[in-house]
Amino acid sequence: LTQEVTYSTLLHATRRDLHGAVAAQLEKVAGDGRAGIESVLASHYERAEQWPEAATHLQLAANRAASTGAVQSALDLFERCAQAAERVGDQGKVIEVAQQRASIGMVTGHLDVAKVEWERLRRIANANDDRRLQVVAQAQLGILAQFSHDEDAADTATAAAVEMAREVVDADASAAALGARFWFSLVSGRLDQIDGLRRRYLVDARDASDSARTTWRINEPMISRWTGDFQEAIRLTDSGVDSITTGGHTVALAKQAWIRTMALTEASRFEEALELGVRVSDDCERLGETMWRARLLNTIGWLFHEVLDDSQAAQWNERSLAIALDTPVPDTEIRCNAHLNLVENLIRLGDLDEAAIHLRNVSDVVEHPARQDWFMHWRYSQRFHAVAGDLALANGDNAQATQHAAACRRQALDTGSRKYLARADRLHAGALLGAGDLGAAWHRINSSVNEALALGGPGQLWRSYLLAADVAAAAHETESEDDLRAKAEGILTATASTLSEPRRSCLLNSPVYLAIARPRG
Repeated sequence: LTQEVTYSTLLHATRRDLHGAVAAQLEKVAGDGRAGIESVLASHYERAEQWPEAATHLQLAANRAASTGAVQSALDLFERCAQAAERVGDQGKVIEVAQQRASIGMVTGHLDVAKVEWERLRRIANANDDRRLQVVAQAQLGILAQFSHDEDAADTATAAAVEMAREVVDADASAAALGARFWFSLVSGRLDQIDGLRRRYLVDARDASDSARTTWRINEPMISRWTGDFQEAIRLTDSGVDSITTGGHTVALAKQAWIRTMALTEASRFEEALELGVRVSDDCERLGETMWRARLLNTIGWLFHEVLDDSQAAQWNERSLAIALDTPVPDTEIRCNAHLNLVENLIRLGDLDEAAIHLRNVSDVVEHPARQDWFMHWRYSQRFHAVAGDLALANGDNAQATQHAAACRRQALDTGSRKYLARADRLHAGALLGAGDLGAAWHRINSSVNEALALGGPGQLWRSYLLAADVAAAAHETESEDDLRAKAEGILTATASTLSEPRRSCLLNSPVYLAIARPRG
């Protein structure tokens, strides 16, 4: 108290000089070991009104806070840094810090913060007639509208960015605008626009920097995965994700890891997928990132379903669902995929009543989508029909399964999804088998097997072989049944050989595997 009273009696100039002297002495004593005292130095430089030094140390302190997951502290420190930079007219620093603050807002779900910063950057661009920054800001505001699930705003902003880029001879600006529009086309299901955007990107953005290419580069593998070219998706994400940090493109790195984890899972490279998915989801948790962490948890849950451990799978899916329900901007896509994962888990675990409860949470969205449900609706509605059909089959409702198979097949054809073509045909074959139409069931399951072979996804192939064996058994074709069951068993046995314990033993002792591996002949 005495210290505070004494301090308050000092003249402003005296206090300013004292803070400057303390900061100088701290820097002298610390030398190169200033890590951890940046915020203390920054506070002294602010009070000393030494604004360039204050801005430098505030930025360092903000970066350190962000790297440890202290999100609100990082946002506050970056804001103070921008104010210090403005006092000395350092517009370059203001722009740099605004972009960093926007990035953290995007990473941690503080989309209001990110929007404020990109609107600030657009005002700066307009005031200085900086056409490149105008385009980049417009593109980023379009991406933010997508994260906020505002389809009209996202459509308007990304289309405007593309048009603005036509008038700016700048490869980075073109890459930003076309990347934002490319992503919008993907998530809104406007897949017919992609080829045109790609052709223009290859011309207008051919000389763009690696940083400017990020949005396009990260989304390109999604097309490969959706169309069933898993190896190409793996190749396109092969730049490596060693760690996720708040510096650079945190969202892009986390998204790249998510896409790669899915593609590795589709290719049955489960241990690689699990290591990457868990590591990056842990990094995201440390940094307070939620959007891609929730998707990674969903994917890990799906991975455990693929290796026949549905109890473990359900735990991961429940964690993802909890995040999706607790984010600042509720994400329908994450929520629906978590519910669909849980339906698949519960079908295999035999709890069809609980599975039906989870399915109803998705059917309402698929059949009666609200304005905010447009984001990836085209994709998760396709999956809904496949999963709903499986539940109908499990309940013995062949007619309902047939309807879902037809809807899934129609959407798969419209979007070029070989995976869902294989699923739809297998689902239809199962319904035909249940109805006793063995000839039609043979025809449809053969189509599914051929699609799964072309796809190259072991997970789809063993399932199709197994159902084909059931059709053969119903037709009393014992030799064909044994051959097809052996093929399904062979795929799962090969998969088990790639797994570490306890996953290997879990798969080999699962009810599904033991039923397939029963004595034949």
